[in-house]
Amino acid sequence: MESAYNFDVDKFRLGSLCKRGHEWQGTAQSLRRSCNGGGCVECERERLKEYRCEYKRAHRAKLKEQGLTSRGKTRINAPPGSEQSVLNKGLKAAGRSPSVARLVMNEQLRYWRENPSAKADHDRQQGRASWWLEYQTKPELRLYTREKSKRRKTKMKGNTFIEVSSQQIKERFTLFNDCCAYCGQSGDMQIEHAVPISKGGTHAIGNILPACRPCNYSKRDKEIESWYRSQSVFTELRWRKIRRTLGWTGGAVNQLAMI
Repeated sequence: MESAYNFDVDKFRLGSLCKRGHEWQGTAQSLRRSCNGGGCVECERERLKEYRCEYKRAHRAKLKEQGLTSRGKTRINAPPGSEQSVLNKGLKAAGRSPSVARLVMNEQLRYWRENPSAKADHDRQQGRASWWLEYQTKPELRLYTREKSKRRKTKMKGNTFIEVSSQQIKERFTLFNDCCAYCGQSGDMQIEHAVPISKGGTHAIGNILPACRPCNYSKRDKEIESWYRSQSVFTELRWRKIRRTLGWTGGAVNQLAMI
């Protein structure tokens, strides 16, 4: 059978009215506990509230004696000339304490001021690390660096060379869908000279093809057609596209097209 009261009948009961007159829902009775002496529930709440208020007042008074705010963090104004006032002035003059990271940085800066050579070595290492990170993440920088290296090699060999922009190389690679002109594999393409520089090849857009690392290293200074036909990846369709892109006609290499 359900209880007619909206409280737990196993823990609470209705009893005689308490001294403070806490009547429960117009019943002329007080809600009391079934155990622990049967005290009035509302009286217990009021006593607990009074205890908490008294504790807070005592706690604030104790903090005030120490010259602190109610939260116990910020200093309040102490009487002039008191010990607390002198301490507050000292803390204010000292300012905020530096963090551990700031202390470490200050020590590092002091060391660099006393050792300029160490600072120069650090800057060089940071510069190399920064450049290498950009080299790995920026395709334009990789193309520029590789083109510059190939141009320098061509100049050392005494061959004809023309500065090729990164945009021209990108357009040439796009003709092969950014894949190797020989095997069709995708990935990080290298600048391949159809006619090797060591065999008098020019460094110009007309002599450049995209090649993957294995194909580029395999071809090296070999003659392009004989080498390519000996490879397992050879296809007549790709070979015709290579010749058409380079502007080669008939059986001879068109040197003008290479420039």
